[in-house]
Amino acid sequence: MYPTAMTGIARLQRSLAEYPVSRMLADLATGVLKPNSGTEELRERYPVPDSVSIEACMSHACRAHADLVGAVLVTDAQLDTAFGQISAPEDGASSDFAEATYRELRTRVPAWHVARQTMLILAQRRVRSTIEYPIFVMPRYAYGAGDGPAVGRYGEYFLSFNVPLPFRGN
Repeated sequence: MYPTAMTGIARLQRSLAEYPVSRMLADLATGVLKPNSGTEELRERYPVPDSVSIEACMSHACRAHADLVGAVLVTDAQLDTAFGQISAPEDGASSDFAEATYRELRTRVPAWHVARQTMLILAQRRVRSTIEYPIFVMPRYAYGAGDGPAVGRYGEYFLSFNVPLPFRGN
């Protein structure tokens, strides 16, 4: 009776079947898939056509899973290192709670990293007075220091904070 609508629905179902987001989400929930998985592992586990970005699919799955069991992580600006995570504030959390969460994340950046970044900035004679630290929302997981690249690939950028340089060279 409605051949165009049936064709449209069939196309939509076929298209959704090509995208592994729902399987990734289920696997994240059961722990079978780790949110810091590499793209090669994802390609092996979830074969998709070349026209589908496996990283985009994983990013969607991580964002959806983070809505259920989210955490916020702080990384360095180069996304090389993840420093720490805390549970994400609930939607509708008070601004005082959100501010406390933000302050806690600032304490997760180790002093050695601030010192190293300061030395790099001064050695390269860059004119800067702060060091940027982005915050991402990701599913809760035991992230290691080397998980910064995965957080940058799959996480949802939330905001950044800046740490003043301990000193400035002239």
